[in-house]
Amino acid sequence: MVLERMSDSGRWRGLLQTLSRNGAHGSWRRTALLALVRSEIGSELLVKVSDLLLADRASLLRELSRTLMAVDAVPASEILSAVGLDPSAIPANLYVPGGHSWRRLIRWLRLVGQCGNRRQRELVDIM
Repeated sequence: MVLERMSDSGRWRGLLQTLSRNGAHGSWRRTALLALVRSEIGSELLVKVSDLLLADRASLLRELSRTLMAVDAVPASEILSAVGLDPSAIPANLYVPGGHSWRRLIRWLRLVGQCGNRRQRELVDIM
């Protein structure tokens, strides 16, 4: 709710700092990060917090990506066998993005990449 009603990233940054204090369970921080891409207006939210996600060599973006990969990835064999490929030819430990959250994040990354050479170089260096 904080995310969807905010006009800038200040309140979300405050929420994330609160959830990052000693003694706070890490799942709350991960939930706040995932809220960015799981919201129906996730594309708008990512734009609002772009500077935070890209700050400090994109540490929050990298954390979000790792978290999203842990919770919203599916075995590649499931996807590729559905289009007729032999699942035995696909490594069992190969996972691919799945779900709307990834679509929102990838669209936002494309948008950031179109913002100019500085942002593109930052993303290439980070990813």
